[in-house]
Amino acid sequence: MVITNQRERDGFGVHFCYRVHHLQQWADQLAIFKARVATNPFAVVALAQLAAHRRTSDPERKASKREIIWLLYESGYGRDDVLALLRFIDWMLRLPAALELELRGELIALEEQQKMSYVMSIERMAEARGEARVLLRLLTLKFGPPSPEIQQRISDADADTLLAWSERVLSADTIDDIVD
Repeated sequence: MVITNQRERDGFGVHFCYRVHHLQQWADQLAIFKARVATNPFAVVALAQLAAHRRTSDPERKASKREIIWLLYESGYGRDDVLALLRFIDWMLRLPAALELELRGELIALEEQQKMSYVMSIERMAEARGEARVLLRLLTLKFGPPSPEIQQRISDADADTLLAWSERVLSADTIDDIVD
């Protein structure tokens, strides 16, 4: 389909001609997009969009999402690009909570199998930073601003330690009771 747009004034004008393709016309040619994932991030977007528009059951939708993410993992993109595309895919292909948890478990297994720890490690670091911010906020509200040493211990702690420390805030009498 071709769309034209023409503007003219006093005998002068501009004429634009656009070629438009409807993505659904490509629905039967998924192999083309899959082959181009490594060199063209738009192929990832197109696959996600086509999967989002397919009328399938939730398990089939999860399988499509998993396949797209696996293709993305294998493509060789940089960390920032992978994370941006993962956020987009997650937004485009929403799943029920139970299936999302199943998919997350499968991706963790894939990470371990493929040694792709950078994606999940970044997610873990972001989670730990968020928990550290919450813990610092709780400590400040209950005891006043923590010392620089305590702040450093919190920033160096992993997510599990931070969670355990956060649980102690309710019953602790001093900061030292929390951050041991």
